[in-house]
Amino acid sequence: MFSDIIKTIEDEQIEISTDPQTNTMIIKTRKDNFEINGISANEYVALPDVPQENTITLDTQSLSDGIAKVEYSVTEKNFSPVLT
Repeated sequence: MFSDIIKTIEDEQIEISTDPQTNTMIIKTRKDNFEINGISANEYVALPDVPQENTITLDTQSLSDGIAKVEYSVTEKNFSPVLT
């Protein structure tokens, strides 16, 4: 879903934020706003805090290309090949 949204966005600034109260990711562009439902952070292993100054800026194409390279690792199907 995230990668599908990013692919539809033209070369423009994207703001991505989260709302811990509703467990949603908010993606804002000049034209559209998207909300993706998530899972409570308590369901995940704790990660260290990252200082605000440690941020990056990516152009839309770089973000889309990066996601495309790893999205195969996430599947909506639950299957396992049987070894014989």
